[in-house]
Amino acid sequence: TELRLEPAEAARWVVHCQAFDPSGTKSGDPADRRTKGGRGYPIGVAWSGNLGGILVTGRNLRETLLLNLIPYEFQPQEKEKADLPPWERRQDGVGVEEDNREPTGPVDLYTWQSRRIRLAWEDTPQGRVVTGVLVGNGDRRTPQNMHPFEPHTCWRRSPNQEKKLRSNVPVYMPLAHDPERLIWRGLQSMLPESGAASGADRLSATVLVWLGRLVVTGVLDRGYPVSVRTIGMKYGQQDATVAEIVDDALNMRAILFDQGAAALIGVVKQAVENSESAARAIGRLAANIELASGAGETDGPRKEATERAYGILDPLFRAWLADLGPDSVPERVLAEWHGTALRALRQLADDMVASAPPAAWTGRKDSNDRLITSIHARAWCERDLRSAFSSAPQLARQSDRSTA
Repeated sequence: TELRLEPAEAARWVVHCQAFDPSGTKSGDPADRRTKGGRGYPIGVAWSGNLGGILVTGRNLRETLLLNLIPYEFQPQEKEKADLPPWERRQDGVGVEEDNREPTGPVDLYTWQSRRIRLAWEDTPQGRVVTGVLVGNGDRRTPQNMHPFEPHTCWRRSPNQEKKLRSNVPVYMPLAHDPERLIWRGLQSMLPESGAASGADRLSATVLVWLGRLVVTGVLDRGYPVSVRTIGMKYGQQDATVAEIVDDALNMRAILFDQGAAALIGVVKQAVENSESAARAIGRLAANIELASGAGETDGPRKEATERAYGILDPLFRAWLADLGPDSVPERVLAEWHGTALRALRQLADDMVASAPPAAWTGRKDSNDRLITSIHARAWCERDLRSAFSSAPQLARQSDRSTA
């Protein structure tokens, strides 16, 4: 296919390539000392491909920029005068002077030259267009302990990397997004921890910590609406291909990034945990129905039912989360979520039992000589749902009636 790109579109692809280009063998330039046999051998994915990217979106472009461009004084590294983008420094040329060099600061890392790119231009009556491109290896940058410079991802402590590097200090790696995991299931790592200790297993993204500081200092109202957007890539074998793209957003109020709102933050985290427990209960229901009907394979139905439960909870959780604000009473909003989620998953469980094959009503005995029928499976699921959503108002009413 003939390549013909307008300059603006070509510029966007250059930025994309510098951010997310897969690893793999590239065209080798003779002027690059790393070239062997005319090839540039893999140096890893482009910098942003390592990250579970997090962007905070405000009400307009101006506010979005102010929310994401963090002052040097707030970030955990000393400012260096040399922290400049590549177009304000001496040009590196094709090769690299130092392999895996340290960035001079966040600006350097924001504009990291992961690739060397040359565009071929052609003059046409409509103007200049790009008709070809050569992509070669640029600056290699491994992601270990780049959290002082990279504010737009959460981080996880890696014992394996500590052992590999024989490090006496914690080694943190970017916490990548899982395309199969809904964004709100990752709120545990995004929302602030009360009194997070040095050497913690997880570090929140600095941009989210900055958002919390703006709330604490009164720059932002606690009811200010923000959208937390997640962006990332999942690569295929040897990181040489793009397997999946992550691009999602979650609307909430700024109060959830204020450490002073620990009770409300705790309720959100508990709601996530409870919802995951309930989704697993639906998965077990599907597996038990399969066992009751005499089917041998249960993993597939279990996974499918669990994902179905998450699919039902997803829009409900997003709506519930977006409504939380400074006036929310933690115990009350948790009870509201428990009630909403319990009703939804009870209906799903009833539908699953109603559509079970006739053999599941008769049932089978398991390896422990325990009879399993679809009725047993539904009862066990009900027990687990009640345990997960124990604050649901309907459970309290049932308890009141039973003791009356």
